[in-house]
Amino acid sequence: MSRKQPKKVDPLEQLHVYNDRVQRLKENELSTTGFGASFTLNFDNTGDNPSMTTTIQEPRRDLLTGFLGVFRQFINNNEQINQYKIFKTLHLCLTDEQLKSELVKARADWSRLMKGDGMSLIYNGKVLTPIFLTDMWINDALHSDIEEPEKEAILKHMLPHERGIMRVKFFNCVHNACRIIAYVDFVITKARAEGLIDVTRYR
Repeated sequence: MSRKQPKKVDPLEQLHVYNDRVQRLKENELSTTGFGASFTLNFDNTGDNPSMTTTIQEPRRDLLTGFLGVFRQFINNNEQINQYKIFKTLHLCLTDEQLKSELVKARADWSRLMKGDGMSLIYNGKVLTPIFLTDMWINDALHSDIEEPEKEAILKHMLPHERGIMRVKFFNCVHNACRIIAYVDFVITKARAEGLIDVTRYR
């Protein structure tokens, strides 16, 4: 049986789709109002029965679902506008060395963001990276099938304060990722307008 050949990438089409998806993010109300997410953990040891309560504030579910439906395309390895694929295309096709240098820095920022945000979160002995949590919460929000038992177990068994902390890290990851996405969108728009893309370099 012959192996199915991967679909050939059209760099210009790929970059066009990227611009289009970023525009869709901008059109979502959350892009102007922000997520408005907050988490409060309150300890009360003043009485005979110490207590702990949690409060979490999140954006409207319909707005968040619409936003994440587009955002996931930037982090999904199977999507043509996966951020790492876009960085590769621009590295190969950009003719402006200064822009390429700036994108190297942006790619490094993206990699750091996906791996950590300065606060380690360990759940049952496993370090939960920002990308792990973001993927988990996106699948949950969009009711996607989660084929990873580990993520299913976390969603099923987490306690309220654990949920709040994980949601905060998730929202922070999405927010910071969108800042990098917006910058790359700016670079692509500038490069296309000024003829700084040479697709013959793509291989």
